[in-house]
Amino acid sequence: MECVGLLVIVLLVIIEVENGFAKLRKRDFQVEAQGHGANMCEVLEKQGTGEQFYPDCIRHNRVKRVCDSKTFIRYQCCSGYKKVEGKSGCPGLKPLKNLVESLKDLGLTEFLRLLKNTDLEDNLAYQGAFTIFAPVNEAFSNLSYTDRQRLYPWTYNAPSIMHYHVVSGRQNYTDFRRHKEVPTLYYGEKKIRINKYSFGVGAVNCARITLPNQLATNGIIHVIDKVLKPLDYIGSIADVILKNTMYSTFATVLYRAEMVEFLRDNKHYTVFAPSNSAFERLSESLRRKVLRDKATAQAVVKYHIIKGVYCEDAVIISCGLTTLEGDRLTFRCRQDGSYVDDAKVIQGDITAKNGVVHGISKVILPDSVKDMLQLSRDLSLNTFVELTHKTGMEDELETRPDFTLFAPSDAAFAALPPVYFALLQSQPSAMERLIRYHTINGKIKMNDMVGEQSFQSGLDSRLKVNVFRNGITLDDAQFLQSDKECNNGIVHIINKVLIPPEQRLKELIAADADISTFKAAIDTARLSNSLTENGQFTVLAPTNHAFRVMRSSELDKYLNNPPVLRKLIERHISNKTVISCGITPESIYTINSKQSEPIELYRNGRGTIWVNNYAKVLSADKIALNGVLMKIDRILACETCKNP
Repeated sequence: MECVGLLVIVLLVIIEVENGFAKLRKRDFQVEAQGHGANMCEVLEKQGTGEQFYPDCIRHNRVKRVCDSKTFIRYQCCSGYKKVEGKSGCPGLKPLKNLVESLKDLGLTEFLRLLKNTDLEDNLAYQGAFTIFAPVNEAFSNLSYTDRQRLYPWTYNAPSIMHYHVVSGRQNYTDFRRHKEVPTLYYGEKKIRINKYSFGVGAVNCARITLPNQLATNGIIHVIDKVLKPLDYIGSIADVILKNTMYSTFATVLYRAEMVEFLRDNKHYTVFAPSNSAFERLSESLRRKVLRDKATAQAVVKYHIIKGVYCEDAVIISCGLTTLEGDRLTFRCRQDGSYVDDAKVIQGDITAKNGVVHGISKVILPDSVKDMLQLSRDLSLNTFVELTHKTGMEDELETRPDFTLFAPSDAAFAALPPVYFALLQSQPSAMERLIRYHTINGKIKMNDMVGEQSFQSGLDSRLKVNVFRNGITLDDAQFLQSDKECNNGIVHIINKVLIPPEQRLKELIAADADISTFKAAIDTARLSNSLTENGQFTVLAPTNHAFRVMRSSELDKYLNNPPVLRKLIERHISNKTVISCGITPESIYTINSKQSEPIELYRNGRGTIWVNNYAKVLSADKIALNGVLMKIDRILACETCKNP
């Protein structure tokens, strides 16, 4: 009986939970359904915060997330309309009231209270037309003592900061554009700056407009989330940075770059100012160069300056920005704050008369300023950087002038045989050899590379370049990213770790017992010296098994006649290097052998390579100092060998 009773309780709980989900689904349906009616507007709301947005274009492009938080659509009566019992939508038309009465209806009690200290109350009640940018009540609780004092005029008729929130005429939200300056009633000339951003979000002096276009008989009210401060009192962008000790190092860089006056005289810029601690995190050599070298200082400063005013509070997802140098940055809003690229905004929306400043936690470096090691870190070449640290070669990568690095990706290191990777980790000298093999002198870009070219590496061996239909190869590696330039060189990211070759083809063949018969045939034909020559050869070496399955009479014909044997061996050698990754799948790549007959290489969809449709490549891309070795399971037919 106890079990039966427990089962009944469990069933009741399940039914209750199901009913709960059903109610939630019904409620969600009702919320959606509420939008079907006259004079109803969609409001975007961030879940769990109550924060609302009023994008113009949301009906056509719904925003799924704001600052990485989920959102939903709430329906409410459009401004000036109300519900009528028994009717769908919002058919009721509210009577228009004057601005003061409208402020009261909106619950903006703190703004109304402060109006009583000025001549504005009567003007906004009986004159017009005016536009008010009215802060929410909570905005007045976070003011400094100085700003609070400015809210009160020294006499009844004198202007106060309250006048700075009012402009003449009707400023309709739908007429706002990306940038607009409007004079206020504050001394009759002090301007506010209105900006319109992506998804219809608007701001005035970087205070976000939270409720736009509340109509009155004598004007319009826009509700904002901050109290406005006169931009003229704050000063220029340069003044803001120079006065704040938190950015004193950046101020020094501004002077070195001779950009202080630029940020005083020119209008409408956004500056991301790194904090002093951000500069301290740079390497000593780079920090010294930024502080002392004018060209470097200018490059860094210009990378932190954006044309136009971009407020932190107005970015609800992300926006792409263009620096003074034409580079691209991303200004992004996340749950834990705002970021420009990977630098966090630690002090946002510091307004100035000619723009806005955002303090950030990191110096955003253009690639042209970074050293090779810093660029490698930023390109997420984590394994390469870690192994470089173990070799003690960091200083060389930071200071070596004008060189090119072919850097393997993390995936390339992960694909190495575990024994070899362990060797690189435990023996710095092995990793040092590897790094030197991946570097060459001079800044070499992709456009400087041509087919069948080789570059002298940091070792005695040369790096071999080939151009195929599907791209350029370096030894047996392909390029993933190219031409990443820094102040002391260029980085190309490749998909494979290049093992420094230590043997020529002759030695490579001699060391492989599986092709000893081919090696003996080379010696008999007196061709072994040709495989020690400089050049770039491809050798297709038949295995011992390939010779064993050949008819003995035919094999004797070759072995007893060195000139014919020589032609047979040359049938398996080409003066052109072929790498397997350069052969496009499901296509035929043709080269000529040393004795002029064609060699057709076909790579099927599974990656297997066939030679002349019958010889299978058993192992490919064994790199030698003077070429590449491939092992095949058949001896290639030789037409010129038939008539010795």
